Amino acid sequence: GAPRSYTKDLPSSVVLPLCPPQGAPLGVMSLNATHHTVPLSEQDVEVLQAMANIVAVAISDANMYQALHDKEEQIQTAATKLVRAQEEERKRVAYDIHDGLAQMIAGTYQRLQGLQAFRSLKSQQAHDELEAVRGQLKRSLEEVRRIIADLRPSLLDDFGLENALRQYLEDQIGRA
Repeated sequence: GAPRSYTKDLPSSVVLPLCPPQGAPLGVMSLNATHHTVPLSEQDVEVLQAMANIVAVAISDANMYQALHDKEEQIQTAATKLVRAQEEERKRVAYDIHDGLAQMIAGTYQRLQGLQAFRSLKSQQAHDELEAVRGQLKRSLEEVRRIIADLRPSLLDDFGLENALRQYLEDQIGRA
């Protein structure tokens, strides 16, 4: 039909709250009339409020999905960092074992093989060599204990993370 004329009884603009069913209001939706707009009836305002409520739910859902997506990205980033840290730790342990413990054990084995050359293990030279092998085995055992302690310091279990870190830093400073 023909456009209605403006009357003072019916609004030609409306501001509607954007309120999802749960949670705080998200804002407002403002509809303003132009010179071609007909005044809004009460039924028009009710329909527009229902639409504003749907918009509020859509905005709320979008915010929730975005928050969920952000959390998933944070979890993925943390998981990636954890895997990298584990891989670096594995490399460090492999290096420590290869360049430390494995070399010590190989040297000890060679020295024990060399003892077979002695006809009598009662000689001073044989005794000195056995003493050197014993010392090498002791150092190998100390190296094994160091690697184990680096993997899981007993201080962590006994005194907690803060004190374990403090002790570790003190040990590192003492070595420098």
